[in-house]
Amino acid sequence: MGAFFVDRPGAPRWRQQAWLGLALFLTWIVLGSNESFTPPLDGNVWWEPIKHLVTMSGRDTWWGTLRSPHVLQHKIAALCIVTPALTEWHIRRRPDHPASRYLQWVLPAALAGVALVFIVHRPAHQHMPGMGETPDQVRLELYQHWVFASAFGVGALAALLSRIEAFPVKVPPRAWYAFMALGGVVFVTFRV
Repeated sequence: MGAFFVDRPGAPRWRQQAWLGLALFLTWIVLGSNESFTPPLDGNVWWEPIKHLVTMSGRDTWWGTLRSPHVLQHKIAALCIVTPALTEWHIRRRPDHPASRYLQWVLPAALAGVALVFIVHRPAHQHMPGMGETPDQVRLELYQHWVFASAFGVGALAALLSRIEAFPVKVPPRAWYAFMALGGVVFVTFRV
């Protein structure tokens, strides 16, 4: 929804910067987090994750947890979300730049990447200490992953079709925002 309000004709430039800042912050939250790490109660909430990220040895470090397919899928999805935010920001700031005509294809590809990640993504929280879930909770989480993947998949298709000039039916260029809003609602209301 933030992208929809920022990407309006005549939107002030500060709003474009705010959208990029929010996208980068959300990516830091997902990409920088470590699903197996809980900062100590007496630690700094901002410094402890950074310290954890730069610690190179140990099984529970950020780098060590990348061995888990579940964690790796979270990181790939985060990259697929921030990459189009950066490219779309560039396209809106410099639409006549030679790279912009190629960068327009990053968004549909990245959204399809998120959909693919969440199609193969499986709930793994029942294997984590203190996160035991009932079979019904696991099924519900899997269903939520499919809804999330569907929203991103249809959003990718809408973004792709809106950018193909030869497509016989004109898809509005901002139609994909509606599907991202659905994915966002699923993301913030359920544990994805």
